[in-house]
Order: sequence, then structure tokens, then C-alpha cells
Amino acid sequence: MPPSTTARRSVCFAEELNTTHQLEECTPEDQWVSQEEFEETKRRLKRKVQEWKMKGYGVLLRNTFDNPHPSVQRNIDAYAQLDDRDCARGMERSVSANLDQKVVNMKRRCIKTVLSHQRLMKKNGVVAEEELAVVSRMQSRPSVQFARRLGKADEVALRKNDPSPAYQLVEHLNRMSETQKPRPALNTAAASRGRRGGARAGRAARIA
Repeated sequence: MPPSTTARRSVCFAEELNTTHQLEECTPEDQWVSQEEFEETKRRLKRKVQEWKMKGYGVLLRNTFDNPHPSVQRNIDAYAQLDDRDCARGMERSVSANLDQKVVNMKRRCIKTVLSHQRLMKKNGVVAEEELAVVSRMQSRPSVQFARRLGKADEVALRKNDPSPAYQLVEHLNRMSETQKPRPALNTAAASRGRRGGARAGRAARIA
């Protein structure tokens, strides 16, 4: 048998830290999805979003964006388990106005904080892009956490074949939402006049 030999290996490192790859621009005719198909998909998703809103599915996403409560993951898991031929997964902000407003507020807060920090650094003669990136990441942390929760919900949905508990949770949360709605207040002035009128009528009846 020939003597065993050890192959010599070498490792090469890129001299540049960042490498940018330029891809050739495709013409619209070469795209996999045509413009007509794209527009039809948009119309179909809009119809699906309206349908899910009418069914009350958005209740599963209410107050889930930056809420650390343990029940939040349960609700997001249920949302991912909703069984539908045309799933609205990825349209969460369109399904829930509450979620959409939370994301908008977070973005505004993030931009405002980053710009304020940048002005402060310029005032002090400091240039540190990495520091601004850290500030941005801290302010946008709720988006990262929500994306991870959605990913975990997708994983749970793959393991569970029975979506009925998800629909039961939708019904339960919608019933709770209805009971917690404030009842319309009575017109106190009209009620007071009604009581005074009733009292006068009672006195008149006794006198008669």
C-alpha cells in the first residue's frame, strides 16, 4: 500500500470587506410574473383582506406588535393556522388596522430618534455611522421580534393539522371585544327632564 499522504490545504480571504454584486436588469417581458398577473394578484389579495376583516380574523393581531404578554404568541400562532385556499399570510398590516398603526408609529419614532441623534453628533463634531446603526436597530427592535414571532407561528402551523382551535379563539376574542365596548351614554339632560315631567304628572294625578 502506498504511504498515506496529507493533502495541503490553504485558505484565501477576500481583500475587500464588502463585495457588491451587480445583476443585469431584466426586461418586463422576461419576468416570471407578467404585469397582468401581478395586477390580478393585487386585486385578489385586496378581496381576501376584506373577507378576512369581515370574518373578524384581525382580532388575532390586535396589540401583538410590541406586546410582551405570553398570550401574544398564542394569537399569532392561531393566525398562521387559519386554513384558507387563498391565505393572507404576509398581509398582516392590511388585515389589522391596529397592527398597521403600531408599525407606522414605530417607524416615525425610529426616524425621529436617529435624526435627533445625528444632529447631536454633528453638533459635537462626531462622525460614527455604526453608532447611528445601533440606535436604529434598538428603535426598530419590535419589528424584529414580531418577525420572529411570525416565523415561529409558521413553524407551529406546519406541525398542526387541525385549525379548529384557531377559529374558536377568533370567536372567543371577538365576543370579548364586543362585551368590552363602551355602551352609549344616556342623554342626562333628557333623562332629567323626563324624571321631572314624570314627577309633575304624578303630583297632578294625586291632586286630581
